[in-house]
Amino acid sequence: MQGPMFTVPASVTQNIARAKTSLRKGDAIKTVDALIAALTLFNPKKILGKAKYETEILLMECVEELSRHPRVLDFLKKVSPGKEPRIPYMPGQEEQLSSLLPLLLKALKEGAEETEQNIEGSRDDRKSSLWLKGTNLLKAGDAPRGKAVLRRLLEEFGDLPGIFALVGEALYQANLGPDAADLLEKAIELEPGDNKSYAYLAHIYTEIKEFPKAEIVYRKALKRFGQHYKTLLNFAGMYKLWNKRDQAYTIAMMALKEAPDNPEAQELVKWADRS
Repeated sequence: MQGPMFTVPASVTQNIARAKTSLRKGDAIKTVDALIAALTLFNPKKILGKAKYETEILLMECVEELSRHPRVLDFLKKVSPGKEPRIPYMPGQEEQLSSLLPLLLKALKEGAEETEQNIEGSRDDRKSSLWLKGTNLLKAGDAPRGKAVLRRLLEEFGDLPGIFALVGEALYQANLGPDAADLLEKAIELEPGDNKSYAYLAHIYTEIKEFPKAEIVYRKALKRFGQHYKTLLNFAGMYKLWNKRDQAYTIAMMALKEAPDNPEAQELVKWADRS
């Protein structure tokens, strides 16, 4: 028969150390989780002397510090109103502590989920508020203030999918093409499958006569999305504005192949054909 142990299993002290590390980081959930693991492995009846005493002191120190965590204090005040808000533990009371900690862990997890939902809800409200304020200012003709609000929207929510494309489109619709161009370039970089960003960006560069940039955007769009005749027509039309007849002819012929009866394609071919 195995005799009494005089040392604490390493797993116990490791879990207490993990609890203390998590507590220093302010993570009450991981702290409680580690303490539960330590208590599950800690059997005071099989440990004697100094090893048992030192482990109990470590537990007591950790529990006392945990009692001062703001979220733990909230829990203690709810379950024991009018009493000193502390987790009760003294050496020899490991069973009581083992019964209390799972309840605390459950409460902390539920509180964390509720907090996360509230934060997400308020974040959505904030995003909607900035979007409406910015776009309404643009519609009212107040471009400087509208752009400022939408810049703030990007600063706070630039991690959300589609946000650069959304703001870029809003600026384009407000006839603020040069301001929209940088955002649409960013949108394409982040989400290269968004075909609308290519279309808006190509139109902007064409309108402001940045033809080499427009050419790059059209070629990227054709490579990714294929030879749709509307894209080809816009591309050929850009070359016409640029007075590049050979290139306009090549692209217009591609459009005509995709849509043989299209009058715009026929006109572009006619304009570009010097023979």
